[in-house]
Amino acid sequence: AEQGLAQEPGQRPLLVALAGVAREAGDYDGALGALERLARLGPLDAAERLLQVDALAGAGRGAEAQAALALLLRDHPHNAPVHVRLAEQFVRAGRPRDALREAQQARALMPDLAEAAYWEAVAHYQLDDAALGDASLAVAARFDPQHDAILLLQAGQLLRDFHPDAAGLLLERLLQRAPDLPATTLLRSERAAQTGQLELSAQLLNALQPDFA
Repeated sequence: AEQGLAQEPGQRPLLVALAGVAREAGDYDGALGALERLARLGPLDAAERLLQVDALAGAGRGAEAQAALALLLRDHPHNAPVHVRLAEQFVRAGRPRDALREAQQARALMPDLAEAAYWEAVAHYQLDDAALGDASLAVAARFDPQHDAILLLQAGQLLRDFHPDAAGLLLERLLQRAPDLPATTLLRSERAAQTGQLELSAQLLNALQPDFA
């Protein structure tokens, strides 16, 4: 993307691509820099502003991210991904009822949006309503069966219900797709403990120490 920008400065699609790649690589400052250049060409659209919210949050600028998201919701009240991101923020802030409201609003606007059903499920689980959580999670998995976060939540709930064999199948899929996810290792440790493999469980937990140090 940088090479293309050098040849054709000011190209919106290239700047958007650069911001997205930087965000995915964890280079949040780089993503914000690309978005600042993009904003000089004209107002950011809803998707670009949502990318900006994610980059601000990733860069540890939580208050700015929340303010940007509030403005985005004001300007685009019928944008389902915006409601999804707000639901995620409410979940992380320990406000499951607010998260549930936003997730359900997103689903009303875009019924097949897997992320909306996912955060709806998480909110239900935070509210200790496992039955509704399981129902929402099943919807999310139907819409996007390969989504890492959905697979992780499914595996975790299977372990909650003491179904280690079924959870193991999902964890194997996750290992093939994203072998370095600490959450996968944590669930593998829990599964090993449930199946009596205590030494393996301890080894997996020890392998996580650098991630949680």
